[in-house]
Amino acid sequence: MDSNSVVWIVIAVVAVIVVIAVVALLARVRNNRRHAQAEQMREEIDQKTQHVERRDAIAAETAARARAAQAEAEVKAAEAARLQGTARTHHEAATASRECKNGGGYGTGFRCVRHRGRRATNGRPMMTRLSAKRARAIGLAGLL
Repeated sequence: MDSNSVVWIVIAVVAVIVVIAVVALLARVRNNRRHAQAEQMREEIDQKTQHVERRDAIAAETAARARAAQAEAEVKAAEAARLQGTARTHHEAATASRECKNGGGYGTGFRCVRHRGRRATNGRPMMTRLSAKRARAIGLAGLL
């Protein structure tokens, strides 16, 4: 072989080595860039995860407050219902006493038998006609 061929072969080998080195360098740079992007994405995901966890904790706390408020409202509603029942009972007792005092709107000669536990179907005290003998005994003889 002549020296000119050897020079060309050496140049070709050096060129191939340079091309291989450039390709390897570009691959390494691209790989480093991908690693940097992956690390950045991991950091963003960590930040978003922390944000979501904070929001979830706030939501859980708000739900707990809502449950507590609901329970308190139910307790207050039960107390209000109990007080309404008590007020209704007192009102009915006052009305019944008023009716007993006034003859129940049945006129004279009637008396309330509420105190003996008898009630009409409408819940009002029953009124019965007094006998003349009984009216004299309780002092209502002049009203009959």
